[in-house]
Amino acid sequence: MIAQPSSAVQMHATPPAPTAVTAFVGALDAGPANVAVFLEDYAGFEAVFGAGSHATPLALSVHSFFANGGKTAYVVRSATADAGVRASHALHQGLYALEEVDLFNLLCLPGTGDPVVLKAAEDYCRDRGALLLADAPRDAQTPEQVLAAYAPWPRSSHAAIFHPWVYVENSAGKRMLAPPSGGVAGMLARNDVARGVWKAPAGNTARLEGVRALHAEVSEAQATKLAESGVNCLRMASSLGAVCWSARTRYPADLSVPQLAHIPARRMANFLEDSLVPALDWTRFERNDAPLWTHIAAQAEEFMHGLFIAGAFQGMTEAEAYSVRCGTDSIRPEDLNQGRVGIDLRFAPLVASQFVQLRVHCLAEPR
Repeated sequence: MIAQPSSAVQMHATPPAPTAVTAFVGALDAGPANVAVFLEDYAGFEAVFGAGSHATPLALSVHSFFANGGKTAYVVRSATADAGVRASHALHQGLYALEEVDLFNLLCLPGTGDPVVLKAAEDYCRDRGALLLADAPRDAQTPEQVLAAYAPWPRSSHAAIFHPWVYVENSAGKRMLAPPSGGVAGMLARNDVARGVWKAPAGNTARLEGVRALHAEVSEAQATKLAESGVNCLRMASSLGAVCWSARTRYPADLSVPQLAHIPARRMANFLEDSLVPALDWTRFERNDAPLWTHIAAQAEEFMHGLFIAGAFQGMTEAEAYSVRCGTDSIRPEDLNQGRVGIDLRFAPLVASQFVQLRVHCLAEPR
């Protein structure tokens, strides 16, 4: 346990950050362009972008998101077919209209398959602490076709692919072929509320509502093979309908921190940073010294303890489940000069037997 600060120091709480705020970027025929529009239901989408857009991949994805339990979304109508990744970052166009958004956790570019575009989106997710939910090619029928399409795209724990496309009914009641990412994002939101962001969104608890059929059939053996490459397959279960069969990122299996090959571990790391960084904003006007480090460690420890009680980690004891470190052994001399405080967090995710190590920074007065 971390030593508690003296009673003269005011304790600060750490509110948990939202975990499934989803950003959608894509082409539409009407509505404001290059603006991140906040939405809480599909009726709001039609009010802004028009009911006539309900047959587009973006509209179908947003509709599936809310149908599966999504609550909060931002939609950016891009003026270009490539989701605006070649647009000006400085001018906040296309994908980069999300610069105006304080926080999003999931990113969908419905139907986009260009590896160059996806790589740019994945880079942006890494910068923003989010996870890209990518769609496999619409007409891919075999594992080989899926893997070949994404071979040029470098692998990363900040992205996951979902296959195959799905048949759903749009808001007008017409059966349409839709990319799966929007429904998956809504399912993640539902799973977070019911079970926690640390639980794997796969199997019987990962049902996709509104899916009438799949565009391609995937065997269990094929789904297992694809999961090893960060492609998560949807399969039909006789009693449940469509379910997500795995929860893997595109993280290379031969690199360090293999736990981040699992979606809940990646999202848990993002959640910790999204929660602690704003909660530690009070430190920017404090002297960067030992009393401050003790207070920061106590605040982070209190937050991690609450998650431990909620069942977010492996381990029967706190020492087995997580650790927090903030002090002379985690803060470098250059950090002191620049007014930076490093907090080292380690946690044992439910999906793996090893620790994930995470460094979070906050600001203090430079020495």
